[in-house]
Amino acid sequence: MSVIAGKPGGVGERGLDRRRFLLATAAGVALAGVHVRDARAATETDLAYANFGLATSYLVADFYTRSLAAGKLEATLRPALRRGGSAARLHARELTVLLTGAGDTPATPEDFTSNGPPRRSRPPRASSAPEPRFCGPA
Repeated sequence: MSVIAGKPGGVGERGLDRRRFLLATAAGVALAGVHVRDARAATETDLAYANFGLATSYLVADFYTRSLAAGKLEATLRPALRRGGSAARLHARELTVLLTGAGDTPATPEDFTSNGPPRRSRPPRASSAPEPRFCGPA
């Protein structure tokens, strides 16, 4: 039993329980006319950030995929890599939906794959340039 304003059972005869409170709050929010912009109202800056986020998500997903495929990390890290890759792919999918809804053409994963670090087939050669000479008082 709740006591509000000193009366058992709540305010007035009907009382104010959690269900009534939530219903009244929802009705108040609906009547207040809370306006949420739709995706078509996105600005050019919004779309630029979404495109940047999409590119980043594709690169992160590619990183996790390559890290798992390399098999060079401890087995205990594999679940975390899978979760990270899954989250990055989900993020990319949601940003694609947002961009498509705004009338933009989103990039594809093939546009943002990493080639990984550069590989050297042989060690770097020593420079064949002559050593510099210093002119002036020694």
